[in-house]
Amino acid sequence: MAAEDRQHTAAGRALWMPTLSLQGGVYNVFSRDGAGSVAPTLPGGIAVGTGPDLQWQFRIQASLPLFTGFRRDAARAQSGFDLERLKVERAGAAQTVEQRVRAALETAASSYAAIALTREASDAANRNYELVSDAYARGTASITALIDAQDAAESSAEAAANAVHDFLLDLMRVERAMGDFGALRPAAQQQAFLEQLHNLEEQR
Repeated sequence: MAAEDRQHTAAGRALWMPTLSLQGGVYNVFSRDGAGSVAPTLPGGIAVGTGPDLQWQFRIQASLPLFTGFRRDAARAQSGFDLERLKVERAGAAQTVEQRVRAALETAASSYAAIALTREASDAANRNYELVSDAYARGTASITALIDAQDAAESSAEAAANAVHDFLLDLMRVERAMGDFGALRPAAQQQAFLEQLHNLEEQR
């Protein structure tokens, strides 16, 4: 867009700025030989002179665009249209990127909150499994209850691990949408970003 802006400015200046041209040349005879190389002599001993061996010319020309058949006006108008089109496309692209980043942030905030919830559920399932194991050792719980408690503990632990995995995937989508990689940030900025996700989830 910057290039199109410069082109539009140049098209506007072309309406009134003169066109300058500079031309020059040098002509030199290094040697004269053969017939006609010596200047003839007129009757009476008068010699006809020859031109100088070294000649040069220099010319500057300036022209003003008084009337060009509206060609320059059309070029300026076209560059203006192109510039406005690029501005609209840029605004649309920026809005699309913003929406994509916002959606990715909301998804990441949800998956980040799910980590704490699944860990709490896993801790509760582990405590329940310990209680059922003690009860089974005392003979007050059946083998079925013990197996169910063990399955629940394993399932909740797997869910907690999957929650971390899902959050990392969502975080990568956020970084891809933002064009930034959090792994390259200092630790303080990484922690601040996680706090922003936590605050975003609380505001929902």
